Parts: sequence; structure tokens; C-alpha cells
Amino acid sequence: MKAKTFPRTLRQAVTYFRDPDEARWLLAQLRWPEGITCPSCGSFEISDLTTRAVFCCRLCRRQFTVKSGTIFEDSPIGLHQWLCAVWALSSREHAASSHELARRIHVTQKTAWFMLSRIRLAMQTKGFNALPRSGRRRPRNNRLWRKGSSM
Repeated sequence: MKAKTFPRTLRQAVTYFRDPDEARWLLAQLRWPEGITCPSCGSFEISDLTTRAVFCCRLCRRQFTVKSGTIFEDSPIGLHQWLCAVWALSSREHAASSHELARRIHVTQKTAWFMLSRIRLAMQTKGFNALPRSGRRRPRNNRLWRKGSSM
């Protein structure tokens, strides 16, 4: 594939990242510069299921996507919107607000806030690997957690 120049404006970024296959290819190149590896066993023997945008390891048979193990995992937001948000935040000299990002990439303010929080954490750790989950999980059958219960 011919090397492309990266976008210089947000409008160019939206056009550049619009194609889901291009966005997937770009993230794969950034994530695995030496070639795609299985996140479970580390094997380079990978097959590509292009109809579902999934990779499959030939050794351990695990299926994974380019979003697996990153801040983009478990998010219903499209990869093209994530990449536009990363581009918009990283190309600015000052911090962007969630309201501004929401207007620029056409998502809700709540979605933009969620995206900004994950992107900022990734920038602090200097990578897009998934961050460890912290905090308490709500127990399922604990009466203290039930709505309207008193202590």
C-alpha cells in the first residue's frame, strides 16, 4: 500500500479516517510495526477474517481485533471517531474541552467526555494499551447496594 501523508486539518482527518478498513489498517500498523501478533500467545501466525474485521491466531485459535487490549476496547464508538478524537487532541497546543470535541467530531458531549478521559490517560501512560481496571465492583446480591435501601 502506498504511504499517505497524514492530515493537517480536522476536515482532512475526518476524510482520512472515514474508511473503516483504512482506520483498522492504520491502527494495526501503529500497534504492530513488526507484524501482527496474537495478544494471548505472541504468535505471528495470524489469519485475517476481513468480513468481520477480526484476526485469528492459528496456534491458540483466539480471535481478536485491533481494538483488543487498547483504550478503544469495549467501546461502541467507531474507530474512525476515536482516531479523529486522538488526532484533534494531539494536534492542539492547548487542551480541548469535551464540548468542543463533541461539536468537531459530531458526537454527544457525554461521548466526547468519555473519549477525552481515555485518551488523556493513554497519553499519561504513553501508549494505547488498555489501562488496568480499578475501583470497587458492585456486588450483585448485596442489600446495601440496592436502590432505596437504608443502612
